[in-house]
Amino acid sequence: MQIWPQETTQFIGMKRAFLKLWDVQYLQKKRYFDEKRWDMLIRQFKQELYNVYCYPKESPLLSCIKCGITKLKTQYCDQTNYQQINRCPICNKQMQELSKDLLTTQKLGSTWIFRISGELMNENNPPMMLSNNQVYSQKSLLQKSEQQNGYILKINECVRVFLT
Repeated sequence: MQIWPQETTQFIGMKRAFLKLWDVQYLQKKRYFDEKRWDMLIRQFKQELYNVYCYPKESPLLSCIKCGITKLKTQYCDQTNYQQINRCPICNKQMQELSKDLLTTQKLGSTWIFRISGELMNENNPPMMLSNNQVYSQKSLLQKSEQQNGYILKINECVRVFLT
């Protein structure tokens, strides 16, 4: 009857060794079957799919919105003293959340230079649009109408263009 206790201890030792081995293998393989692993695999699959088929990583609509926000956002939109909530769409709290990581516009005003004479178009020399959608400075239009004796340019037909 002494054989039984010896076999029992051997069996228990083998069982412990098997359980230790199983625990190590289980812990190593557990990370492959974890729920977080599936989310990571989905993200990796999408990323590889985007790379293979040259898909953009963000939607084109989001890219366009970011471009528009960047164009409108100035350095004063982040400062509470200078915010104009009623006039500026970026000063709105919801838009500030979207635009907090985007760059600001460095130039606050536009300047136009007339391509023929090289004169600056501003409030003293406003840009005027003709019926053919070409933009000229008002001084150059007056000079052109004076130079051409038979042709009189009607300034009433021109539309003033405002700089933004």
